[in-house]
Amino acid sequence: MSDPFADPPSAGSGAWKAPASARPAGPGFWRSRAARFLMLGLITLLLGAPLLMVGLIGSEREYLHRQTSREIGAVWGGEQTLIGPALAIPFDQRERRSVGSGEDRRTEIVTTRRIAVFLPRELAVAGETEAEIRRRGIYETPVYAARAALSGEFDAAPWEGFFDEDQTPLWDRAFVSIQISDPRAFRENMSLDWGGRSLKLLPGASLSGAAGLHAPVGDPREGGAKRFSTELAFNGSGSLFFAPLGETSRVTLKGDWPHPGFGGAFLPVEREVSPTGFTASWSVPYVARSLPQSFVEGETASLNSYGAERASAFGLTFAQPASPYQQVERALKYGLLFVAMTLVTVFLIETQGRRPAHAVQYLLIGLAQCVFFLLLLAFSEHMGFAVAYGIAAAATIGLITLYVFAGLKLGRAGWTVFGLLTVIYAFLYLLLRNQDYALLIGAVAAFAALAGTMWTTRDVDWRAAAVE
Repeated sequence: MSDPFADPPSAGSGAWKAPASARPAGPGFWRSRAARFLMLGLITLLLGAPLLMVGLIGSEREYLHRQTSREIGAVWGGEQTLIGPALAIPFDQRERRSVGSGEDRRTEIVTTRRIAVFLPRELAVAGETEAEIRRRGIYETPVYAARAALSGEFDAAPWEGFFDEDQTPLWDRAFVSIQISDPRAFRENMSLDWGGRSLKLLPGASLSGAAGLHAPVGDPREGGAKRFSTELAFNGSGSLFFAPLGETSRVTLKGDWPHPGFGGAFLPVEREVSPTGFTASWSVPYVARSLPQSFVEGETASLNSYGAERASAFGLTFAQPASPYQQVERALKYGLLFVAMTLVTVFLIETQGRRPAHAVQYLLIGLAQCVFFLLLLAFSEHMGFAVAYGIAAAATIGLITLYVFAGLKLGRAGWTVFGLLTVIYAFLYLLLRNQDYALLIGAVAAFAALAGTMWTTRDVDWRAAAVE
């Protein structure tokens, strides 16, 4: 048995050679398949830069789209949140304050004006919307015209026990307040039926910082419980929300927009969506909201802040099907993966031939795929995403296939590249259309692609020089 620790043979007894695995990589390594495969990885990483640029262009176009939507909303009517009606009773609050010091110390009575707010016992809202598409240039956004019939009842004496001896209610200055986000969008003059009396609704919600309408109602103690009703006609865009101000609030909403996005603090108890429109209804008890039934505005609670924060508001957004910008952004997340799959496919095929592809040729193939995403973004702004994807994919597959035939001289193997590219782009479209399962499908596909590459290259001699 030979001694593993013996000295190497001398020159006289025959030259000793280190095993091939222990030899340093010489110039031949850079001509090997392994080096070219690593070069492929470097090219793929470099192509991340143009993919990033396409993503930035998409973000800029999406910003312009949103800016156009805001500009249209500023003219037509913006996102609307309807809050009301609420009964407001101004009162004078007397406070005793000590002023001065020493022998000059005295007590003064300071009077401040405040507003007590009382919410209805019952509130029912029946709303209907008619949507349409407004365009500016190539950008479009949905807007709507809405009618909302509000009805319900206030208790006969909700203020009993509310005011103390230092508070003097100004009964004859009581008013009903209705808030809305953008009052400029009202389409006509409106009135309020208050206990059988028709009262004109006036501009301004008469609560500090609040926008909307109000109606002076006189002394609310006269006549007992007060039934009310009104119908509001206004424009809006983006969304329509309601606040549940009643002890029991019931809202029914219907419209012709086929893509409603129900949201907010509460989801509808019943809803039906069809290609021709939607219907939805909500029922919310007052214990589920974040607002008491009576309070002093700005102290324990604020109706104005409640509306601004949409604390318990609910309703719908006039959503559009996934915008082309969102679709392209999702596609770009798989960009490097699909560039790598294409380059590896070409590499595995051309290694079986007699003429290896040059790095520049791989770079051109990768750039063609980057341009695919740019084409997809440009076409999808003017036509449906599916049509845009078909055009961009067909152009890219055709270009790469022709280049494989004419530039790489792969002969009939070029049809294999064509088939694999078709599968890759069909698979990407499947990922984009199945958002819920995209991660699962993508992970399985990536594993399958890696496993296929490992199996295909199981007999490849990575140390061997590429055939020239």
